[in-house]
Amino acid sequence: MAQSDRLRIGRYSVPGQVYLITAVCWQRREVFAEFLSAREVVNALRDVEPSASTLCFVVMADHLHWLMQLEPQAELSATVRLVKNLTTRRIRIRLGETAPIWQRGFYDRQMRREEDLAAMARYVVANPVRAGLVRSVREYSFWDAVWFEYWLYWGCKLVGARSPGESCDVASIRPQSGLLQGTKVVAEHCCGSPVSGRISRCRGRKGVF
Repeated sequence: MAQSDRLRIGRYSVPGQVYLITAVCWQRREVFAEFLSAREVVNALRDVEPSASTLCFVVMADHLHWLMQLEPQAELSATVRLVKNLTTRRIRIRLGETAPIWQRGFYDRQMRREEDLAAMARYVVANPVRAGLVRSVREYSFWDAVWFEYWLYWGCKLVGARSPGESCDVASIRPQSGLLQGTKVVAEHCCGSPVSGRISRCRGRKGVF
């Protein structure tokens, strides 16, 4: 059975459901190690917002982790396919090549209501740290989360910084239990533009964290 077929077994598309999506580059090529190609992924996530609200993401060199909530009337496979198609078309046009960008299919995990989405988001955005690419998520360009400003405010208090806004490591923040669950917050994204509950203006600028 083809790998893409295996990935579809047991998949359900439920509007309003939160999913953790993992999509991998073709043959694990490190396509997104190149800055402009990684930025195309961020732009594609913004462009599919009518179908999916992004809660957090991290673009690694050869794959994407995306925590998102499916909008009403949207379908999971079609939404992920659109992200991949947009990314592929734009990168091919810019680089003038026809090689595949993404592996067929994707992995998804349905998040249960009782699961702490903020904790999952912290785990997702800490991927570059666990991979040994950076010492802190502040040193990595291509991630974002709707909880970012909230983490910064509460996290600094909880880890002993002197004032809200003082430098702290998101990967080490431990908010009070339940404080973030089910909460839409205003996030200060990587381009410095506050938007309510959406990753809609992030461009992935170098050295912003």
